[in-house]
Amino acid sequence: SRPILYGGSPAVCPCWHSRFAALLPIKRYGSFHAVTSAHADGNILQNILLAFDHKPIRGSSRKKAFNAMKELIALSPKSMRLVVTPDGPLGPRYKIKGSALRLCLKRGVPIIPMCYSASRAIVFNTWDRFILPIPFISKLYIDFAAPFSSDASDYKTELEVIMYKQM
Repeated sequence: SRPILYGGSPAVCPCWHSRFAALLPIKRYGSFHAVTSAHADGNILQNILLAFDHKPIRGSSRKKAFNAMKELIALSPKSMRLVVTPDGPLGPRYKIKGSALRLCLKRGVPIIPMCYSASRAIVFNTWDRFILPIPFISKLYIDFAAPFSSDASDYKTELEVIMYKQM
């Protein structure tokens, strides 16, 4: 999956909500769009994404979902580079929901699941047990799975298994 990402080719990289911070160090693979919350807490993430030259798409399953999906549809499948958290924003943890991944599968965009772990991190007491690597101290281990594609209606189960095994 590295050559695909390094080449700037289209890719959708789903990661679990608790490991969304993986988006920041993948800057070496170019910039990505990322779906972020339309709530006030999304403003912080938006500013961080912009600082790393990523492009936020504001909206979630609870607020401005239509606007976010409209922006996703407007992205060309030939240039789509996207990070999504399919179990966010409220869980349940490690269960894929939503329609962004289905849209990408139908458009033929390669789905390359990603995950990271950190040698030292803070784990928050939130619904997703958010993992924040300790800056300048921890080593990050980023894993990209092989590109995933499926025509099956139960693709979510297949993808959940792949993503869960990455942790």
